[in-house]
Amino acid sequence: MLHNTDIAILSTTDRKEPLKIFLTNLKRLIDADYISIAVFDHENDRFKIEMSSFLNCLNEGGETIHFASTILKSAISLKASQYYPEINEDDLFPEDIDFKEKGLKSLLIVPLIAKGLPLGTLNLGNTKEKRFSKEEIEVAERYVLQVAIAIDNSNLWEEMQNMFMDTV
Repeated sequence: MLHNTDIAILSTTDRKEPLKIFLTNLKRLIDADYISIAVFDHENDRFKIEMSSFLNCLNEGGETIHFASTILKSAISLKASQYYPEINEDDLFPEDIDFKEKGLKSLLIVPLIAKGLPLGTLNLGNTKEKRFSKEEIEVAERYVLQVAIAIDNSNLWEEMQNMFMDTV
C-alpha cells in the first residue's frame, strides 16, 4: 500500500488523486468510520478539508475551519498527534461541527509535517469510544508522511506555475 501511494504521489501534480488513494489504502489498514485531510492555509489562518470519508462515502472537501476555533489546532501547535479515546462536547470547539454531527466518540488527529512545517492534519474518528489502538496510531503516524509529501509537492507545483505566470 505504501508503494501504491508512492507511485500515485510521483505520477501526478494533481493533489486529489493521491489523497483518494491514500484514504482508500488507510481505510484498509485502520478501521475508522471517519477519515479526513485538513490542509492548513497559513495566509488565512484556516483549515480546508481537502478530502474526507464517512462510512465509506468519499467527499472532496470544500469546508473551511478557522484555526482558533477547532480541535485540530492542538496537533498543529504541538506538532504531535492528539488522541481523544472518549471525546465529549467539552473537547470540541465551535467549528468542529462536522465531528459533532457525525457522532464521533473517539478521535485521532495526526499533524501533516513536511520540511519541519505543519501543512495540516489527518483526522480519524470512530463512532465507538476507545477505538484506536497504539499500533493503529503508529500506522497513521508513519503513513501520514506520504500525505505530507504529496501536499508539499502540490504546493511547490502551484508556486512554480504562479512564478511562471508572473514572469510571463
